[in-house]
Amino acid sequence: MLSAVVFGIGNPLRGDDGLGWQVVDRLAARPGVEAVTCIQLVPEHTDLVRQARRVLFVDIDQRLAPGVSRFVFVRPVESRPGAIGHQLGPAELLGFTRLYFGTAPSAAWLSGTGGLDLDVGERLTDLVAAAVPGITAQIERMLTYWAQCDALDRSAPAR
Repeated sequence: MLSAVVFGIGNPLRGDDGLGWQVVDRLAARPGVEAVTCIQLVPEHTDLVRQARRVLFVDIDQRLAPGVSRFVFVRPVESRPGAIGHQLGPAELLGFTRLYFGTAPSAAWLSGTGGLDLDVGERLTDLVAAAVPGITAQIERMLTYWAQCDALDRSAPAR
């Protein structure tokens, strides 16, 4: 079982929408952690999600002011099997994973920052680029903590 999966979501050719890719590209490789970049979440991601204890999603959040970042806990949303549209959100992906496989990660978070420019281009605006190191550092701290928790779980005597 994977300790965590980190999804960097967005289009790296649409300015600030490339935030998720930029963060994932900066993460250090770790055993037990799968880092994935994608333009959008799709039902096929359920197979990877079901293998993880925890999932982190990194994406632009247009509800936030440009450059303002936050981490929020994501709970699975139960949807009808035929309700798959153009794009799944993190909560829907978790819900589909539970529906199809009978299991879902014990915890999931969404990290994002508000975007300023989503026009064609490969460069993040200065406000969004400035948020990348902080988001990356927070995810690194979370991954380190989870690795320590997993090591303690493995060393605990069986009951």
